[in-house]
Amino acid sequence: MISSGLIIAISALLLAYWFRYTCLLILCTKAERNHASAVAARHKLAFQGVREKLATQTGSLDPLARAIERDYAILNRLMAKADGLVEPWPMEDWMLRLNFAAQRILFWASRRISVRMAHAALGEMVGVVEHLAESCGMRMNAQRGSA
Repeated sequence: MISSGLIIAISALLLAYWFRYTCLLILCTKAERNHASAVAARHKLAFQGVREKLATQTGSLDPLARAIERDYAILNRLMAKADGLVEPWPMEDWMLRLNFAAQRILFWASRRISVRMAHAALGEMVGVVEHLAESCGMRMNAQRGSA
């Protein structure tokens, strides 16, 4: 009985480690084209400005977090509109969406306790939004090309 519980616990930890590592690898890869900038300009997304402010921000991170959450909500609406028009969203986008939710919880839980941890969580949220904007831009271009 104890060995089964230990195996389940170790498996869960390894799964969490794999998920975290995979998300970080996805965020480290850069696309050849930069569709994210076009999507940001077209839909008035703030993630590029948030990334710049995050590098110099010393005060409250809450306004930046709200801006990123707004961008994420806009991208989710764009994704919902694009569903069914081209191939399904890649698994990496779904993983990053789950990662965004985890980082959001981490940010709001740690913002009063550890500014460094909240800063890192917010930085990763920005990376997720940027990746999803890139993915959205690529899908929009594919839709225009097939139309």
